[in-house]
Amino acid sequence: MKFRIFALVAALFVFTSLISFAAAQDQTECAAGFWLFDHERLATDPVCMPDNPQRIISLDMPATEFLLLNDIPIVGVFNYAADEISAITPGFADDLADIPRFDWPPNLELVTELNPDLIIAFKDSSLFYSGMDEIAPLVVYDAAYATDWKSSTAFWSEVFGKEDAYTEMLATYDARVAELQEALGDDRGEIEVSAFVPSPDYPMIWLIDSAQGVILQDVGLGRPESQNQTFADGGYVEGGADYGFVAISTEALDLADGDEIFLFSWASTDAEVTATNQAYLEEFNQTNPIWQTLSGVREGNVHIVGAHWFRAQTYLAANLILDDLFANLTDVEPTIPSPAAEFVTLETAE
Repeated sequence: MKFRIFALVAALFVFTSLISFAAAQDQTECAAGFWLFDHERLATDPVCMPDNPQRIISLDMPATEFLLLNDIPIVGVFNYAADEISAITPGFADDLADIPRFDWPPNLELVTELNPDLIIAFKDSSLFYSGMDEIAPLVVYDAAYATDWKSSTAFWSEVFGKEDAYTEMLATYDARVAELQEALGDDRGEIEVSAFVPSPDYPMIWLIDSAQGVILQDVGLGRPESQNQTFADGGYVEGGADYGFVAISTEALDLADGDEIFLFSWASTDAEVTATNQAYLEEFNQTNPIWQTLSGVREGNVHIVGAHWFRAQTYLAANLILDDLFANLTDVEPTIPSPAAEFVTLETAE
């Protein structure tokens, strides 16, 4: 009987809270214990957020990394985000190991079971977050607006009142970019850098509005004509317009040529999958007949790099990319430590 009474009281509390924030959102005013969040990159109407959320479901990879870096509690996460963060930055693997995970789209029953006081997500064309705002306040970042780590991390820092943390991150990143620019020299804009994912089914080139493309722009490197444009500008008919990549046919590998070519695949904590991906990259680079005709390949300027290039939307992944640019395009050892170093093994960093 006591348990039933407790459950009833808890349910009533949750129901009352939901009414409070839902009604407050309609009135653009918030009840006690909530505050109104609005932002140009917010994909919904202004949201009444709890003052100090302690049970957060994170359905966004940059947000998940930001929460981990700032010791903010997570009670649920996308499986792909937890897997890729653990693979790219193994230092977070233990932190993510016991957190319940969601497939795509998230199971609303599990969302309800976890009793979140805040749900955060990115906007996707499938609108996978439909119905979640009836469970807890929902904050959705419009990823189509900007996919780079700076835009998303700045957004999440405002959501959680951690603007100072983002300011420090940005200062470190900018300082490392400046050091890399000096090492590359004033003519760095003449170096056309290609970012390419070979695949037997879905080869991808990454354009200037991708997360990878923004990092290369920050550094001041050039891009091949085929990649030096946005999805819309290029007139491409296939690809991920929201995320800055385009699928190309295996007969159109010339679109992946460049003065310097970076090859990469996706991340996985499955050692067999990782080994298979790595073996494919190496075999493709050595044996594909069309690939062998490209100028960048003939000149030996192909760099097989880690999966952090594939998911470059986070702060630590962006810094790992800077590490690769230092290592492959300069003979300079950076003097500013990489903030990703403490979260990766030596093999992962290379």
